[in-house]
Amino acid sequence: MNINSVLVYKSKIAIFLLLVLLSFTNTSCENEPIDPALLQQNPVLDCATPNGLSVSGFIGTSVNLVWSAAQGSSWEIQYGPDNFTLGSGTTIIATTANATINGLTITNNYNFYIRTSCGNGSYSDWIGPVAVGSSLTLCSNPTNLVAVRAVTNATQITVTWSQQGDENTWEVQYGASGFALGAGTTANATATTKLVTGLLGTLGYDFYVRSNCTDGNSTWVGPVNVPAIGNVAGDYWPTAINNQWVFDLNGATQAPLKIVSSDIVAGNTYYTFQPIVGPASATVRIRKVNGDYYYRTEDVVTAGAVTSGSETIILKDYLPVNGSWTNSFSQTTTFVSIPPVVINISIVSTILEKNSTVTVNGQNYTNVIKVKRVQTATGASIPVSTTTGFYWYAKDIGPVKVANGTDIQNLESYLLN
Repeated sequence: MNINSVLVYKSKIAIFLLLVLLSFTNTSCENEPIDPALLQQNPVLDCATPNGLSVSGFIGTSVNLVWSAAQGSSWEIQYGPDNFTLGSGTTIIATTANATINGLTITNNYNFYIRTSCGNGSYSDWIGPVAVGSSLTLCSNPTNLVAVRAVTNATQITVTWSQQGDENTWEVQYGASGFALGAGTTANATATTKLVTGLLGTLGYDFYVRSNCTDGNSTWVGPVNVPAIGNVAGDYWPTAINNQWVFDLNGATQAPLKIVSSDIVAGNTYYTFQPIVGPASATVRIRKVNGDYYYRTEDVVTAGAVTSGSETIILKDYLPVNGSWTNSFSQTTTFVSIPPVVINISIVSTILEKNSTVTVNGQNYTNVIKVKRVQTATGASIPVSTTTGFYWYAKDIGPVKVANGTDIQNLESYLLN
């Protein structure tokens, strides 16, 4: 067992909580089914939402749904009684941009939602609700947001994105790394690119963008971060094939965490760890971009359930102490015999210490960054669950310690190439 595995907790039903770095412990409930309430994993939301959804009036006990596809060739539809909560409804899969829902009760009121599935654990946000006999037209979210600092002029950053609907104006909001959305500087754009000038080369920046439409705006997309010139702190998780780390979990030595390959996924180069095996199986990868450390998990498969893949930033090594970033997303777990479950997750990460020293298993590690991660999960008929974890990363070594509740993992040895 290693720190890329799934932590098993005991409860009324066994629950699996996918945590960055900390996971798979041996407990007596390994063979029990999964409780979807606390599957905390970040689905990759890089898929465009449908641009609109129209629901016909009743045709007998059926209604017809039609939508405008912005991307993909597969969609999830969820419906239920008026004002039902996402996650508690009935879900169907469609492979064309229309569907017929049968077996309804004409005297009842219903709401319908839809989202795009782009495969490999990639989903759009849900749109809706839409009632019988009505329609919803959205202001489409921009996609493919990128921000790049000019090579010859560090005071200029070019922001680009992709258009998904018929909108032709956008807003770009930016500020120092970690700024609160709404507190930044806003600039208007009439094309899918914006040159932002008058910046500081010694300061990192976050960027967001949203579409403007006649009847409203899309949601903000972002942030993407551009670090300060020369402000990347170092290498806090060295990536090379055959690099490995051995941890103990509450004193018991775990299987090595080993990088076994380099792979291109969705156009990005990742280093892939030895696959997770056990009561849940998954492939885990890591990549680094300008001091941002991305941790990606492909679909997690267990007996009777599949949880969508994820990618989250686990470290921004250039942020100062108290610098923070947030991941907010929805996650779907699909079961064999019960409807899918949608969980809403918010993860707030904060830099607590930089350039500190920590002693682990009698070894002193210097140039350490300590990160606090607070994860909150909510969903239909599910109590709010909050977990807090602490992670220590040593420069040019990698993670050296993880603390999640009563579970502590300490680095015993490592091998770097």
